Amino acid sequence: MISRLSVRNYALIDEIEIEFGRGFTVLTGETGAGKSIIIDALSLVLGDRAYSNMIREGFDFAHVEATFTNDGEEIVVKREVARDGRNRIFINGERSTVKALREKISNLVDIHGQHEHQRLLNPSSHLEFLDSFAGLKDMVKIYRDKYREFRAVKNRIETIIEDEAERERRKDLLEFQIEEIERADLKDGEDETLEDERTFLRSGEKIAQLAKEVKSLLSEEGGLEDNIGRLNAIMEEMSRLDATVSETSSQSTEALYILKDIEGFINEYIASLDFNPQRLEEVEGRLAQISLLKRKYGGTIEDILTYLSKAKEELYNLETYSETRENLEEKLKTLQDELKRIAFDISKSRKEAAKILEEQVEGELKELGMDGVEFVVSIEYNEGDDAVIDDTGVGFTSSGVDKVSFLISTNPGESPKPMVMVASGGELARVMLALRSILADADETPTLIFDEVDVGLGGRSASQVATRLRRLGGMRQVITISHLPQIAAYSHNHLKVEKKMKGGRAITTVKKISKMEKVGEIARMLSGEESVSKEAMENARRMIENAVSSDKGQ
Repeated sequence: MISRLSVRNYALIDEIEIEFGRGFTVLTGETGAGKSIIIDALSLVLGDRAYSNMIREGFDFAHVEATFTNDGEEIVVKREVARDGRNRIFINGERSTVKALREKISNLVDIHGQHEHQRLLNPSSHLEFLDSFAGLKDMVKIYRDKYREFRAVKNRIETIIEDEAERERRKDLLEFQIEEIERADLKDGEDETLEDERTFLRSGEKIAQLAKEVKSLLSEEGGLEDNIGRLNAIMEEMSRLDATVSETSSQSTEALYILKDIEGFINEYIASLDFNPQRLEEVEGRLAQISLLKRKYGGTIEDILTYLSKAKEELYNLETYSETRENLEEKLKTLQDELKRIAFDISKSRKEAAKILEEQVEGELKELGMDGVEFVVSIEYNEGDDAVIDDTGVGFTSSGVDKVSFLISTNPGESPKPMVMVASGGELARVMLALRSILADADETPTLIFDEVDVGLGGRSASQVATRLRRLGGMRQVITISHLPQIAAYSHNHLKVEKKMKGGRAITTVKKISKMEKVGEIARMLSGEESVSKEAMENARRMIENAVSSDKGQ
């Protein structure tokens, strides 16, 4: 339940703090005093959207704080709304988000706005009412998750069929690219080896000339080898005559052997040289082919081979799409069978709950002064439109196979018709109260807030609504705004909302009034004037006594 509400700088509110009690609490006051502002402030701490234009003029921030109690746990929610559009949320002193706030508080409070009874004129809301009453929330969620999966698979199959031409074009392109790369028979690092070979081939003539010059220097008569040979013979002769020359003589011998090794290498090198212009042309052509593939498929041979692997995989997927489609169609059939099973189970539960709801609503409406009313929950199968149709012709939508509408007959002998055709504003308000009372029993929401539930009511019907609200307040916390003395008299707690002047500005104030003050407020509501007669005061006392007496008859 809500135990406390604190509001600062919000609309006409300068600063107020309200202590809410258990039972049925009513807010009364003149039109324009700011009663609905209190409900708007409560909506903020329940996660409604914040608007900066609600900040009191002359201030940069508005503050709303509420304390909730639930199973012994105290939850303090605070919202700060800034004029620049920023707003902050705190739950028990820690920063939070709107989503987290709604999840935390959603099961604690249910607000029914002053125009919510108009939802009854929209058949799309009737299914929601019925599912709430039947306790089908979890089952419907399972169905909707399965339905979304069904739609995703169905859309995938449709995409596969629609993309047939594009798929064939893509297959042709991939086949060409794969054949082109595979025909090249690339080897990793091949381009670097060919670059080196091309450099060598382009320099072949110069290399051959230099090699022959080396050979001439070594082997021609009078060349290095002959001269080193003569040098070596002289050095050997000197070493025999002088031992100190022996070491240098050995070096000349080594030099002769080194020159002979160089001569052998040069001879083999010259014999191996092949400066075939055709080979240079082949190398140039191969490098051009690799360069073209690099421009198309990647900057390196490794990139080209990676592209080849991916292209083969994509081509495989395209070639086996028929198998994929078959798998998807099989999955679709399985999902459809599951959807049918769950949907018809839900439909059966809805039909069973509908009969109970009809009886309970008629019973509630009877207590609210609508004797002889016939309330019917009409359930028909969907016929299609955007629905998915199976072979039975039943339409499957995200809500199942049912189309639900509430019908009502307010006059005996008349057949039930859609509410928009027969129900007045006051009747709609009472039907909404009846539904909300019943649903409240079902979901056990601790706090119910009705913003001007008395729209279109008067006389006896107002007293009957008041009795129901007080009875409902005996089971949970009920808060409502009312302009009717009959409803105010039946409240357990009474808050008076007034608009006063302070410093030349209008402000809204809220005061919890005493029993005596309550008599005067109800007398004012009866007479419509600030100065009330003794008769109005007496009538007010009698109405309050009747309200207290009604508790004994429950």
